[in-house]
Amino acid sequence: MPQRKISAESQIANTSFFVVRLTSGDDVLHAVRRTDSSWRTQKRRALIDMVYRENALALDQTPSFSLTKNVDFFIVGDKIVIPHKANFESVLHYRQAHADEFMILQGEGDFQQVFSALGPLAEFVGSNKIQLRRMCSIRQKGHYKDAGFMTKLRQHHAAHGLTLEFDTGGLIVPTAETCRDIITALLDHRLASAFSENIYDVPDATKVN
Repeated sequence: MPQRKISAESQIANTSFFVVRLTSGDDVLHAVRRTDSSWRTQKRRALIDMVYRENALALDQTPSFSLTKNVDFFIVGDKIVIPHKANFESVLHYRQAHADEFMILQGEGDFQQVFSALGPLAEFVGSNKIQLRRMCSIRQKGHYKDAGFMTKLRQHHAAHGLTLEFDTGGLIVPTAETCRDIITALLDHRLASAFSENIYDVPDATKVN
């Protein structure tokens, strides 16, 4: 599109990412990559571009931008393939989306009613992208809404090596020391092997039955 054509260096300086569009007939593949420091005006001020010409180094007066061969994620139709999860989340500003979803979770009655207070948990999560992502997974799984799950959690948490505190009404009491185990429990990531009888933390719990 003519109106999209670049006419000056300033239009692409400080760009966060670039997209390569590949077509084959009616099929379209978009490859997305976060830009490196060569695209950042502030970073480039500390650099002098040089070129090797006629057996000597000379100043390169032409602005240059690096295109890496690696790709952070691909878009094919309605599918996304993500080789580099951290950069994918950075490009799409997932941290803010996760923070917004955590705020929604804290306002849910079903979530509030399993805790004596949410302040310590919210403070523990803070703006940490990993913890925010885990809280979003907790909301998606919804184990806190399952009365049977919560009853078994109260009964068996200690046997599974989880340090949790409950008040006299059975509500979880979050503390700075117990928040990590609370998140593990609500993710259902503390599992026991029926074979070795060992207890494990798992990165994901994929149901197979």
